[in-house]
Amino acid sequence: LLKEDKINVLIPCSYNPDEPIFELIELAKMNQEYHLILTGNKNKALKILGDTVIPENITLSGFISADEYKYLFLNADVVMGLTKNENIQLSVSTESLSFGKPAILSDTKTLRKLYPSGYIFTNNDPQSMKNSIIKYLNEFPKLKEELSKVRQEKIKSWSTKLKKLREEYNL
Repeated sequence: LLKEDKINVLIPCSYNPDEPIFELIELAKMNQEYHLILTGNKNKALKILGDTVIPENITLSGFISADEYKYLFLNADVVMGLTKNENIQLSVSTESLSFGKPAILSDTKTLRKLYPSGYIFTNNDPQSMKNSIIKYLNEFPKLKEELSKVRQEKIKSWSTKLKKLREEYNL
């Protein structure tokens, strides 16, 4: 699914109303150097998009295997998780943390609070997304280092909580 001559942008999607799908179509139209890979239910995507022309630099992958997803996640040039809703914690953000790969997330208070560093935050309009992709590519080494620190802090915090639970319940 990755294209060698393009900047590959992986965007896991559920095609729920909170996702800026039409804005992604515009981003692709405006930036032919990007190859947007939208995972998830292809039939649901096509139903939402209706008669919208899908640019050639967008791939609706449909459902993919866990191994293929991990491969795409780790090898795409950019990973994005987008929502229009304030109180959503995106799966892609925890996957990003788990895989140790930074991501671009929608700029919400919830996501900023949960993921204070190692991420780029974007508004959901095409120009902001483009600017965020450029920033992500330019700052990737720094973001990866920040994310590694966040990951270690979370592991330590979770381990402490797990230890307390085990002690409390004599496990």
